[in-house]
Amino acid sequence: MKTINLSVDIIGDSSLINGKSLFRAENVPKFPPLVAKAMLYFAVQSISNGSKIDIYDPCCGNGTVLSIAATYFKNKIANLYGSDIDKESVVAAELNLDLIDEKSESQTFNSIQPYNIFEANALGVFLPKTSNDLVVVSDPPFGRVCDWKCLDEGSHGLDQFVTNMFSQNQERIVLCYDNSFEGKHILQKHYVIMNSANLKNRTIYSLRAKD
Repeated sequence: MKTINLSVDIIGDSSLINGKSLFRAENVPKFPPLVAKAMLYFAVQSISNGSKIDIYDPCCGNGTVLSIAATYFKNKIANLYGSDIDKESVVAAELNLDLIDEKSESQTFNSIQPYNIFEANALGVFLPKTSNDLVVVSDPPFGRVCDWKCLDEGSHGLDQFVTNMFSQNQERIVLCYDNSFEGKHILQKHYVIMNSANLKNRTIYSLRAKD
């Protein structure tokens, strides 16, 4: 595993959808678009055959990751999927992707269609059935502003999440967590950390399922 410190030179402009503001559900924390862009950079690099991939964010919140994907990664991503346990977040994510779709005829905005946003608990959600390689890209709860709605109170939410992904044979995952996170052993229970990067007080982990 190698850890790098990402710079703007690697992943480009840090502005949110070229200065456009996103809709945000109440009590949902902001997510830095620069981090979302870096995560997607890892996602598209994780598939070596050069074909387009599908992206699924099971903790999509306001849809920042999906919005960045639709704006900057049109040539790399075929389909977008997102879900969240919070109904207001699902609505906000749909509004944000619709906003991008309205701008898709300009040179600034590129739309990816179709997209599918739905309400679900990430700890028990079924992965979308896709014909392309699927990469799960998500910013899961840290616990400072919001936390997991655990299905099993006896284990950490992240453990339940990673186990759920692995049980469905999900090969590639890109997650980010607070830099103070001390639970890499949870990720390594079922996955190998292929790469990691430090950015905006977060660490991004690019994971591959163990054989």
